[in-house]
Amino acid sequence: MNEDAQDKDSDQTMPLPETSSTGAPRAPFVTLERVREVVGESDLDEWSSQKLLDAIGSGSKRTHQKHLETLRDERLKTMMLQFSAADTAPPMPKDLAETYWRQAWTMVNAKSATYMVQICGERDALKHQLASARSDVESYINSGEVADERLHQATQDAAASAQLAAAESEEAKAAKAALEALQLEMKAQQERSQATLEAMQASSAAECSALKLELAHVRQHGEEQLELAKQNAQLRLQGLEDAVDRQAQREVDVRQQLASAEKRADDNAKRVIELTDKLGMLVAGQKS
Repeated sequence: MNEDAQDKDSDQTMPLPETSSTGAPRAPFVTLERVREVVGESDLDEWSSQKLLDAIGSGSKRTHQKHLETLRDERLKTMMLQFSAADTAPPMPKDLAETYWRQAWTMVNAKSATYMVQICGERDALKHQLASARSDVESYINSGEVADERLHQATQDAAASAQLAAAESEEAKAAKAALEALQLEMKAQQERSQATLEAMQASSAAECSALKLELAHVRQHGEEQLELAKQNAQLRLQGLEDAVDRQAQREVDVRQQLASAEKRADDNAKRVIELTDKLGMLVAGQKS
């Protein structure tokens, strides 16, 4: 984990300057003046956000780092002002004009200030990289400690698993012995059952013969009853066939009677037509 990530975590857990839910005031933010008071006139390069946090006891590493950067910028500006307000230029050389000498001196001061700013920026960047590297080293150390704890816990778990496996092995041996005893008992019980079955088979031979005779009688009686039922069924079937034949003959007779009736109806219709014609002729003759 780098320093920025740690600062974010510290900011999330940093107490707010407001009152809590119980009404008690919370710890205030660390101000720039507080950091200035703690640092004093000491070298700012000797201070880090973690050192400030340890010295003040509150705030976040991000806030301390921001205040340190502000103090460094202030001192850099002060140094630049002091450098620009340094002693006046040395006496003018006799071989050069005073105007050229002052212009050269001003250019040197400007370039020196530029180089100073650039060097300070590079120095601060290197310090940031160093702080990040230190934070990463601390994170790696913490990760190694966590890994050691996990390894220790895994070793303990392996030992417990070995003990459990040994106990389960003993239980398996006991279960195997119990199974062998049970198999022996079952074998003896099967032998007793076989002997009992053979005795029952020997004693029931006579009963089986009697049952076979009775079964033969029952089969014979059943066959006789079946034959009688077949005969009755044939008689009933013959009676039904005769009834069907009589019904068919009756249907033929009815159809013949119907045909005769239809013929008589046709004859009557023709007779009616003839009589109607004759009646019409008689009526026509009377009118004429």
